[in-house]
Amino acid sequence: MNKIKELLDTEIESELATLEDMSLGDENTRISIDGLTKLLDRHIEFAKMEFDNQQKLEKQKLETESKEKELKLKEQELELKGKELDIKSEELETKRIDAELKKKQIRDERIDKIVKNALTCVSIVGGFALTVWGTKKSFEFENTGTITTIMGRGFINKLLHKN
Repeated sequence: MNKIKELLDTEIESELATLEDMSLGDENTRISIDGLTKLLDRHIEFAKMEFDNQQKLEKQKLETESKEKELKLKEQELELKGKELDIKSEELETKRIDAELKKKQIRDERIDKIVKNALTCVSIVGGFALTVWGTKKSFEFENTGTITTIMGRGFINKLLHKN
């Protein structure tokens, strides 16, 4: 396109130079002026095409930049959403771990209660059984009807409380 423009400019300059040497009322002058007018019209059309092309290029450049900015904004939005999802998943994981810990704590407390109750029952029943057994052995040991040993008296006192 630049060569065409250069050729057109060169032709216009040569036509102007030719017109300077011609006289004004001549038929050849009129034909040269018509030719020059056509060349100038072509030059104007060429300038318009260049201007339109330049405008189109600038418009495309602006549209491209605008699309790139939109894409960057969308990428940032996606990153933010991804971070929000990561935070929510971390929160859910924390809640799940807390729930598991609470279940384990409740299970441990239940086991502790059962063990405490079992130990209490064993101590009560064991103490009662030991007292009864000791009393029975004391009675067997002393077939005479009187309890003479200190251990035997202790078992009887535990079994029969005196106020």
